[in-house]
Amino acid sequence: DPESGVYFPGDINNWQANAGGWVLRYGEYVQINNVRENSNSAIKNKLFSDFSAKIEFKITEKTYEITSGKDTWAGLHVRKEKQDDNPFESGYLITVSTNGEVNLFRKDVKIASAATGRSPYIYRELIVEMKGNRIRVYYAGEKIPVIDIVDNAYRQGYISVNTSKTISHFKKVVVNQN
Repeated sequence: DPESGVYFPGDINNWQANAGGWVLRYGEYVQINNVRENSNSAIKNKLFSDFSAKIEFKITEKTYEITSGKDTWAGLHVRKEKQDDNPFESGYLITVSTNGEVNLFRKDVKIASAATGRSPYIYRELIVEMKGNRIRVYYAGEKIPVIDIVDNAYRQGYISVNTSKTISHFKKVVVNQN
């Protein structure tokens, strides 16, 4: 069934908002009230091991100017240990910064990054492939991964969409297990 891995658009009840203000607006899942630094909403009650996750998203505005040296971004948090973990408690966080840089964090340590120069202020596609200990990240329609590494820290977990200091729109979230 090709629709079996589609989590959005779909039933909003498939999601657990853990931080931030998440609403369904004009057919998009939108994080609108970023009063917290890291906002996230997880696919409910579903663990993933090996998978391919694709989101179509855009950032519409920064909600805070960068004053502390931390960046503004949107992205995916994968293989997190608990459904409500924030991005720096467990798992892998893949972010697209407002400057177009793609970053991969393990828990709270940046382990890879790629400067793409492609603005996330228009709809972009972010694909994360997790197979065993291999992590591949594709951005903005590229056929070659912008990040391709091996890491053994996390082998399964929950998946969430995440933002930091931005209002972000998620038009599509698709996760297919391998």
